[in-house]
Amino acid sequence: MIFRNHKAVLSVLIATALTGAVVTDAFAQSSRSSERGNRGGKQAKAEVLFPNATRQEPAAKSSAKLGSKLQKMIDSYNKEKFPETRTQADEILAAEGANEYDKSLAAQLASQAAYQTDDTAAAIAYLKQVLQFNGLDNNGHFQSMLMLGQLQIQEDQTAEGLATLDKYFAESKSTKPEELIIKGQALYQLERYQEAIPVLKQAIAGAAEPKDNWNQLLMAALSEAGQTGEAVQAAEALAAKNPNDKKAQLNLANMYMQADQMPKAAAVMDKLRSSGQLTEEREYKQLYSIYANTENKEKDVIAVINEGLQKGILKPDYQVYLALAQSYYYSDQVPQAIDAWQKAAPLSKDGETYLNLARVLHSEGRVPEAKQAAQQALAKGVKNQADAKKIINLKFLRCHAPLIRDPAPGIPAPLLSSWRMTEQLVVHRYEQPDDSGLSWPRIVGIAFVIALHLAAFMMLLIPAVAPKAVAEKERNVMVTIVDAPPPPPPPPPPPPPQDTPPPPVKNLSPPKPSPVPPPPQAPVVDVPEPRPNDIVTPPSPPAPPAPPTSIEASVDISSKAMNPPRYPPAAFRAGIQGEVILIIDVDASGNVTNVTVEKSSRNRDLDRAAMEAARKWRFNAAEAGGKKAAGRVRVPVNFALN
Repeated sequence: MIFRNHKAVLSVLIATALTGAVVTDAFAQSSRSSERGNRGGKQAKAEVLFPNATRQEPAAKSSAKLGSKLQKMIDSYNKEKFPETRTQADEILAAEGANEYDKSLAAQLASQAAYQTDDTAAAIAYLKQVLQFNGLDNNGHFQSMLMLGQLQIQEDQTAEGLATLDKYFAESKSTKPEELIIKGQALYQLERYQEAIPVLKQAIAGAAEPKDNWNQLLMAALSEAGQTGEAVQAAEALAAKNPNDKKAQLNLANMYMQADQMPKAAAVMDKLRSSGQLTEEREYKQLYSIYANTENKEKDVIAVINEGLQKGILKPDYQVYLALAQSYYYSDQVPQAIDAWQKAAPLSKDGETYLNLARVLHSEGRVPEAKQAAQQALAKGVKNQADAKKIINLKFLRCHAPLIRDPAPGIPAPLLSSWRMTEQLVVHRYEQPDDSGLSWPRIVGIAFVIALHLAAFMMLLIPAVAPKAVAEKERNVMVTIVDAPPPPPPPPPPPPPQDTPPPPVKNLSPPKPSPVPPPPQAPVVDVPEPRPNDIVTPPSPPAPPAPPTSIEASVDISSKAMNPPRYPPAAFRAGIQGEVILIIDVDASGNVTNVTVEKSSRNRDLDRAAMEAARKWRFNAAEAGGKKAAGRVRVPVNFALN
C-alpha cells in the first residue's frame, strides 16, 4: 500500500488486543484496575476491522509485572525515540515473565521503529514474531500480516510475500478495495497479469468511486495479458468519463497504438494538439512517430515537427531532423530533405547520415557537395566505406552529344578513317582559364577539324545518288576530364556505371522514453492515511530486479510467412530486383513499433513494400533478466524475379 507519508508516526498507540483500551500508566496496574477504572472511566471499544475473520481472538491481556515497561516503550515510540523503542522492546521479548500479548505488542512496536529507521530486514523479523506469538487481537494481528506481506515483496521475497497476502485474505476475509489493489499491483509487478486482472476487477467493482489510476492499472494488465480489445474498451470508457483529462486521453492513444489502430491513436493525439494540450517534447515525438509509422502520412510528420520546432517544444536534435529529412524525401521534396539532412548529419554519432546525404546530392547532380559529404562520412565512420569512396573518386561525367551522321558512300578510305576519328576526339577541360596567350595546339586542332570538314564537303559535291539520310540518333559519349594542359595523358579506362544512388535509409527511431511508445506503467495507488489506531504500513514494493539473463528479439516465422511482402507492380514489370535490410523495433508484447531501412534496395517502391509488410509481422519479444522487454530485429527482405 502506498501512503502519501509512509513514515507517519502514530500520535497515540492503542493496544487493540485487549478487551478494553490501554491508557497511560493505568494500563499496567492490573491489580488496581477497578480503582483506576473508577477514576478514568472506561474507553470505548475499538472498531472491529475484520468482522468476518476466521481467526479466534486470544483472551490474553498484558501482565501486571511488565505493565510499566510496556507503557514506557509506548511513550518512547510516540516521542519518535525509535532506537530506545527497539531496545525496550527487545528487553520485553527476553523477559521471563512476558506472556504472548506482551511479546506480540513489543514485536509490533519494534517492527514499526525498525521500519521508521529504514531497517527493513529487522522489521520483517519482528513482524514474523508478532504472528508467531499470536497474542494481538484481529485488528493488530491482520494489520501486521498485511504489512509483512508488503515488505517481503518489497525486499524481493516474492513467493513469501504473496503467500502472506493469500493467507491474509483467506483468514481475514477482507474485501476492502484498497487492500485488493495491493495484491493486484503486486501480481502486475511480478508479470502475473492473468491473476492480477480478476483481483483488480474485484477492487474496482467494490469501490464506490474507484480511482482513475486503478483503472489505468487494469488497462495495463489487460494489455500485457494480450486482451487488447478489452483494454481498449476500458481506456475508451475512462476517456469518455474524463474528456478533459489529458492523462486519460494519452492512455487511450497508447491503447490504440498497442492495438495497432494507428489512425485512431493519431486522431486522439491530434485533437490534443489542436486544443493546445500537447506541451511536452515527448508528446510531440509520440505524435510524429505515429504518423511516421503510418503510410502516406509524411506531410503530417512535417507539419507536426515544424510546429513543435516553432513553438520551442521540440528540441532541434538528430532524431527530429532525421525524421523531417526522411518525410521530405518520401514526399518528393528533395531540396528540403537535403537541407534537413545537412542539419542532422553533424549531430549523428557516426557517418551514416552523411553517406545518405552524399547519395542524395549525387542523384541530384550536385557532385562537389556529394564528394564533400562522402568525405565527412568517412571521417565519422561508416560500415560501407566502398560507397563513400566511390562517390569521392568520381572522375567522369556522362553527357549527351548528337551522333555524327555517317558520310555518303564513295568517300575514300583514308578520308573515312579521318571522319571516324572525330567521334573519338578527346575534349580537354581546364580547371583554370588560360590567360598566358595563344594556345598553338588548340589552334592547330581547330584548323585541322575545319580542313577536314571542308574536304568532306567537297566530296559531297560529287554527283551521286545519295541514299536516304539516316535519322539522327542520340547516344552517350564518354568525355574524359583532363586536369592538366597538353600533352594529355593516355585516356583512363571506361568509368564504372553511374547508378542512381539508393534512397536514404528510413531509420526513424521512436522517441525515448517510450520509442514506438511503451504500455502504461503500473500507476501509483493512493490509499488514505491510517487512523491513529492503525498500524503504519509500508509503501507498495517496486518490481523485483531481473535476473541477469537476456534473449534478443526475433521474428515469428509463421507470421512472416503469412504476410509476405507484395512485389510492387511497377517494379515487377520493369524487372527490378533487390534486397532490403530492415531494422525493426519491437515492444515487450512482440508488436512492431518502428520500421527503418538499414540498407536500401535502391528502389523506393521495393523499400516501401518491405516496410509495409514488416509492420504486419509479429515477433518474439526480447527477454532481459527473465522479463519480456523491447528489442530490435535486423531482417533482410529479398525481392527476386524467379
